[in-house]
Amino acid sequence: MESIQGYSRGISKVEAVGLYRCPGNPPFACILEKAKCNYIAQEAYRAGGFKPDFDALPWEADYRAAKQKA
Repeated sequence: MESIQGYSRGISKVEAVGLYRCPGNPPFACILEKAKCNYIAQEAYRAGGFKPDFDALPWEADYRAAKQKA
């Protein structure tokens, strides 16, 4: 399980069930929280100092392939 520090409207820590990068121009992060999905732009993710680093996030295709194997 991944955690995002400082994400979401005053909540100090959000437990995410999934976290990956989506292709786009520019790319963005997708944060899955139980039944809810949120998107955050690459610049906002980096500026917010979220962990893990944006470059360490798996791409969506890799994330989904790993989920299918599990």
